[in-house]
Amino acid sequence: MAKLPILLLAAGEASRMGQPKQLLLWDNRPLIISRIEAIQATGQPILVVLGANAQLILPFLNHLNVKVIVNTQWIKGMGSSIEAGTKYIQDEHPDSEGIMIALVDQPLISTNHFCQLIHHFQPGEKQIVISVSGTGWEGVPAIFDRHYFEDLKQLSSGEGAKSVIRRYPDKVVRIMSEDCLDDIDTPERYLELQKLFNND
Repeated sequence: MAKLPILLLAAGEASRMGQPKQLLLWDNRPLIISRIEAIQATGQPILVVLGANAQLILPFLNHLNVKVIVNTQWIKGMGSSIEAGTKYIQDEHPDSEGIMIALVDQPLISTNHFCQLIHHFQPGEKQIVISVSGTGWEGVPAIFDRHYFEDLKQLSSGEGAKSVIRRYPDKVVRIMSEDCLDDIDTPERYLELQKLFNND
């Protein structure tokens, strides 16, 4: 199996949510714990990037087998967290064949989908393996071959991984997801996704 450290982005302030999304209850535990547990089952190393509210969140992660870094530049945007995480992985996992980027606020993505992305990744082929929803939305979770590490480190602070995906359309491999890829961005959406989860 390819060595693909997974970068879980959890640094945002969640201003529209009004409270830290990372600690919202999901299946009777904090959302960030739910996401880490789903990812851990892939067998890949996990790096969690915190930022806003890091001191509130850190105590919940002490017992987990994950590496946590705090992005002190989180206010600049997601690109700064991707840059920080990619640099760490380059330094600490130099034999990595790529990196998967995932978001803490996509609560309905299953271990199976993460594994499907990994299964379709072919090391050394300069692939970008992305997720596609039933409505045609494309994005993360996504795997980037190590060829794109420099691109990921040079994102402007407000950019996300989608800008790298758009830059290399001929290298993109699309994987349909049976899971809901929607993210939690407002209290109303949180309740809607909880209903979807409880009805499954």
